[in-house]
Amino acid sequence: MMRTVTAAAAVAAALALAAPAAPAAAGPRPGDPDVKITDVTLRGTGCSKSDTSIVMSNGNKVMDIVHSGFVVRAGAVPAADGTTTWVPHARRDCRISMKLTFRSGWTFAVTSSLTRGHAQLSAGAKARHASSTAVDHLAEPLEDTRHLVGPMSDVYALQPAIEKPVYGPCGQARTWTATNTVDVYSGGTPSADLDEVSLDWTGGAGKFGLDWRTC
Repeated sequence: MMRTVTAAAAVAAALALAAPAAPAAAGPRPGDPDVKITDVTLRGTGCSKSDTSIVMSNGNKVMDIVHSGFVVRAGAVPAADGTTTWVPHARRDCRISMKLTFRSGWTFAVTSSLTRGHAQLSAGAKARHASSTAVDHLAEPLEDTRHLVGPMSDVYALQPAIEKPVYGPCGQARTWTATNTVDVYSGGTPSADLDEVSLDWTGGAGKFGLDWRTC
């Protein structure tokens, strides 16, 4: 079963939303923590209410934060009229904050964090992708940074290590904040090359594993 929350729906509901698991007439299954995502806010130049969604799947054991418009372009950037403009450095960022609420008698820990992107960089071009995920009751954010060097045309991943899963207080809602910042550097000498890093590659940006326990 999969639950999807779009940022557009969040904004339409004054940035407070719930992701239903089934038609309104159906209640939560026995043994289901009945997870809801509320209080969603988006900030930054890399995401908007129309191109960001949050998907819960696999019995609430997987959360995907999906971007369909997070693309950073530098170098010979094309315009709508067919001309190009030389952009030596481009940056985009996105910060998503939300609250996970669930039934009393349940708690969860984050067990894995994986952020994917795709880089198309010419020789001499560079890029930097920094990712950070903060969840209530984690001692430190889950952070990772990738430095990319052209020439390359490939998928890359950020995967911070989680040494010990941390479970929150029983039944207590937890705030979740995910931040991605991408810089692309093409240099000061104009050329015909376009350098691009995108987070919408293969339909994702962040994939997180959650382990649920009764308490």
